[in-house]
Amino acid sequence: MDGRTLCSLPLHVVAELVRSKTVSPLELVEATLAEIERANPVLNCFISVFAEQAVARGRALTEELAAGSYRGPLHGIPVSLKDNIETAGVLTTGGSAVLAGSVPDRDAGSWANLARSGAVLVGKNNLWELAFGGPHPDYGPTWNPWDTSRTCGGTSSGSASAVAAGLSFASLGTDTGGSARVPASLCGIVALKPTFGLVPGSGVIPVSYSMDHVCPMSRNVRDASLVLSAMTSAPDQSAEGDLTRGLAGITVGVMKLSGEDVVSEDVLSAFRGAMEVLGSEGASLREIELPDLSTAGTAARVVMDAEASDFHRELLRTQPDAIGVVARNRLQAAEFIPATYYVRAQRVRRAMTDEVEKLLTTVDVIALPAVGVTAFQAASDGFGVKGGEGSPLKRIGRFSPLFNLTGHPAVVLPCGIGSDGMPVSLQLVGRFMEDQRLLAIARGYERATDWSSRVPVPAG
Repeated sequence: MDGRTLCSLPLHVVAELVRSKTVSPLELVEATLAEIERANPVLNCFISVFAEQAVARGRALTEELAAGSYRGPLHGIPVSLKDNIETAGVLTTGGSAVLAGSVPDRDAGSWANLARSGAVLVGKNNLWELAFGGPHPDYGPTWNPWDTSRTCGGTSSGSASAVAAGLSFASLGTDTGGSARVPASLCGIVALKPTFGLVPGSGVIPVSYSMDHVCPMSRNVRDASLVLSAMTSAPDQSAEGDLTRGLAGITVGVMKLSGEDVVSEDVLSAFRGAMEVLGSEGASLREIELPDLSTAGTAARVVMDAEASDFHRELLRTQPDAIGVVARNRLQAAEFIPATYYVRAQRVRRAMTDEVEKLLTTVDVIALPAVGVTAFQAASDGFGVKGGEGSPLKRIGRFSPLFNLTGHPAVVLPCGIGSDGMPVSLQLVGRFMEDQRLLAIARGYERATDWSSRVPVPAG
């Protein structure tokens, strides 16, 4: 099997090849590094690549396996991290010039758990500056592997692009208002925003301490389940869920789309098709109304901006010129958010959390679009829409912030291909601490379709 074919396989398939000693961890690492070298100049999805360290770890894990020691499904699997996730002794830039020389002395809790499970870190992924602004000019934008003139959207863009392109079998991203789910949707992969607090948040450069989530990003639901189980020590989440249970007896609350919920015809058609599949697989469908998404977005923005500005206050005072203009302007503007607005946003948050909780006593999961449009052509900075046709954030971020406010687990997965050849995704939301059950339901849909098996034409 050639390296490119090997790197195109899902994590769980490659894990079995490693366990059976058909492929060694060292071979996996070397194949992945070759793919990064080939495609990253086009996609720009990595800020740092750790070839020497990754090869050394791949060799050590190969020797462990030969000696009879097997750590589990992540043994020897090359993964990447969004570059706001700290790694001991390894550069962690946050995508900003202000942290260009930052080398932490600790591993983030989420990465420490993956490392103990045998994962191999091949590099740190590009991101929007401080997981908050647009792409910093020093690092540039990441491009979508399905069409390299199009956006990846959201701050975890490098993670999504790398996984979709076969440059990493999984990645950890972060999600504060959709920052992992949106890029995953636009790149045709899976991202799980876990229950708030389930995955350790320690060692992550924060945006909002009360809304940040560390997220597994992978090529399919089964892989997301494996990564989640390695990221957490919670008893009911520390083993891969029963992904074969099917959808019989499941009640799905289907979001009622109003005139304000502008989605493209491609997205609407794919969403309706996904609901038909869920029904044909035995699920009961019930139309529901969610809390107002515009109000949720406003409340999330107030909380996020206020908390981000507070965290970066010292940098704003001492090194403002080292922060890119998009992030700097937003952080500085957030300093003027009145405390009364923050308090009101938290009241809205409490009410919306209660409302979603009440809905989830009547249904098992909530279904809604992940993003309202497919990935669009972006300007040369990767942030603005090509041609100046408005803000990408307004076009792609409507359906995600509510669940950062409430903290419920939410997963996105492919459910179609638009007329432009770009992926369309479905979002499913579950009950608190039922992340593996949510993934099992998502897997029930995934098994009935072939969308997650479709991959972009290799870049480079």
